[in-house]
Amino acid sequence: MQTLGPLAWIILVVPGIALLMAARIFYRKQVLSSNLGRLSLSIAAWLMIVLGLLGTVIGALLWLSIPFLPLFFIALLMLVDRFRRSEHHALLNTLAFAAEKGIPLPETARAYAQENSGDTGVRAQYLAEQIEAGASLSAATRGCRLRLATPLRLAVNLSDVLTARGLALRSQLQWGSDTDASFRTIINRLLYLCAVFLLLLFVLTFTMIKIVPVYHRMYQEFGLILPEPTELLVSVSKWFVKIGWVYLAPLTIASAIALVLGALYYTGWYDFPVVVGTQASRRYAHVADVLRLMDLGLALRYLFWRYDASLVLRSLSLLLAQKVPLPQALVLLANVYPRGNVRRRLTLAAMDVERGGDWKQALQRQWLLGTAEAAVLNSAARAGNLPWALDEMGEGLMRRMTYRLMLLHQFLYPVLLLIFGGIVAFVSIALMIPLIGLIQGLA
Repeated sequence: MQTLGPLAWIILVVPGIALLMAARIFYRKQVLSSNLGRLSLSIAAWLMIVLGLLGTVIGALLWLSIPFLPLFFIALLMLVDRFRRSEHHALLNTLAFAAEKGIPLPETARAYAQENSGDTGVRAQYLAEQIEAGASLSAATRGCRLRLATPLRLAVNLSDVLTARGLALRSQLQWGSDTDASFRTIINRLLYLCAVFLLLLFVLTFTMIKIVPVYHRMYQEFGLILPEPTELLVSVSKWFVKIGWVYLAPLTIASAIALVLGALYYTGWYDFPVVVGTQASRRYAHVADVLRLMDLGLALRYLFWRYDASLVLRSLSLLLAQKVPLPQALVLLANVYPRGNVRRRLTLAAMDVERGGDWKQALQRQWLLGTAEAAVLNSAARAGNLPWALDEMGEGLMRRMTYRLMLLHQFLYPVLLLIFGGIVAFVSIALMIPLIGLIQGLA
């Protein structure tokens, strides 16, 4: 144990995994969480695994650096969230296939629980019990706390109001998974730039406050003349300490907020994107309202309004395909949409349509439809293929938003990397040139 040092904790992981395998083998046919024997084995096994991993990681981090500990927990939560989401998506896909074939959902959920005796199996068993008790699919999924993104939650909510439940679930689940995957890639790259910027700012702040003044005093005591790059660095350091940090504070706060929201998004505690609503005066109940007060709301609205607009148009396509009248479709969608901000905007649009207004203009006023899309839908309505056009416009809006974010990333990524590299090169050269001169003078 002493020869391994902090890595000795890893020994606890082996019996923990053995206990989990034993519980899975002996209690494979029993998925109810009320089984005391299986529950005791599971608690003991996970306690040993968590203690072993935490002890090993904490001991290793103490050898390296404590600041890496939050990053480890974020990465661990991200892995857990990705794993749970994949299992929950598989459960929903199974239910969608069963609904399309006319198989009762409780029987499907119980069969899934029999094949998956872990956490997802217990949730599937609970979901089956809730549906048999009379709960809707959306209420049952909320009750068993399935981790679903906005498109998938919307698909589940829509399945409760559509007659073709299986078709709605399958189409929306597939489209929601593709959308989430493409959106996650772009957000990942943009958040990487925010992390690099904050790390570079931290290092430069420490250099400007602690290292550069010491350099300056040291060379003054030796009576040496600093090179021009170093003199420029000293001037920049004085300016930064005096007033320069004020100019970087808004960008630093924005990057920190984006990084925190990104971490919450990857750990499953927050659902991107933030879309600014039309009523920013509601006591700051939404993150979007706070960002609007920071003059970031309009930029976020311009970048992300297509996300919810695409979901709205594709959902309207499904409702119209089921012969639901358009005013009623807007009301139904306003009742089932997962985001409260968009529900309010859909309600306002539905009220406008009920008063005799044009539905396309009503959606445009609520940032749920673009001018070009409205013109295409107007022609499609006259031609009699409005559901198909709504589906295509929804897919086009999401694709356009993805392209815009990708273009933003392709522009910012090389530019910011060049700027970061230039700053690091300037500081390194300005600090090394006088040091080399000092060594040569002492020699």
